[in-house]
Amino acid sequence: MKNLAILLKAAAPAAGLALLLTLAVRPARADSITANVTVNTSGFVGSADTFELFFQLNDGSGSGDGNNTVSLSNFAFGAGGSGGAVDAVNSYGAYSGTLASGLSMTDSQAFNAVAAFFTPGAQLTFQLQDTFTSIDSPTPDEFAFAIIDNGVPLNTSDPSGSGSMFDVNFTSASPTPDIYTDATDSITPTLAVAGANTVPEPSTWALLSSGLALLAGLAEKRRRTSR
Repeated sequence: MKNLAILLKAAAPAAGLALLLTLAVRPARADSITANVTVNTSGFVGSADTFELFFQLNDGSGSGDGNNTVSLSNFAFGAGGSGGAVDAVNSYGAYSGTLASGLSMTDSQAFNAVAAFFTPGAQLTFQLQDTFTSIDSPTPDEFAFAIIDNGVPLNTSDPSGSGSMFDVNFTSASPTPDIYTDATDSITPTLAVAGANTVPEPSTWALLSSGLALLAGLAEKRRRTSR
């Protein structure tokens, strides 16, 4: 459910930013996945831009059934980096916590998101723990992660155009994350998977794109600004 619908200020993109995303994923049990996420943010070090981490959890049923909970913890930012405050303006739905204490999200509303400021260091790391009790059909729940640069998502290879670094569609008991390339530098993320043994069902794109328009518009504004 590609739906990173956030209210962010548009600004010119930063150039020459090398970014590498690594996900080491293992299903913790049938209804849970754990991912250790690593992002090479060394290309952002010293930039005067404003950066945010953006996480979104969407309920596939659209009713906010509360069957999916995400915990984000153990944030580290590398040499010269640090975590900042939650951006309340661009956060909504069911979330709590901070980067320092850990963030929690539940799909008790249709769309749930939390944005938090950070100062990039050499490397960003955090742990994602997602627990879900059932699979919504025909449209699954989705979790997505993006990095925001001066109010605009990075220009990634996410086919929806919304700038996700990775997303997870909960189509099975052991869903496999999809990860995307930072198109600015043509660097391909890597994914190390342990224990996953599933073939994701086809996405229902007509239903998944309902809230995409705003973020896609921001990405398009970024492209126009860069010309």
